Amino acid sequence: MMNRLELARKFSESLNYPEIEKIILFGSVARGDDREGSDIDIIIISTKKTEIKDKV
Repeated sequence: MMNRLELARKFSESLNYPEIEKIILFGSVARGDDREGSDIDIIIISTKKTEIKDKV
């Protein structure tokens, strides 16, 4: 079974969009102190400006 760090890495590698500049992992997984039930916190930095309401 994949741990959360491996899962986050696979997810970020699967995003193949030219407008993505950077993907940042933060929180307990990034610090290495995640445990069962921890979520995966990421920020995606993009060159494309889109209103969040357009995506929901």
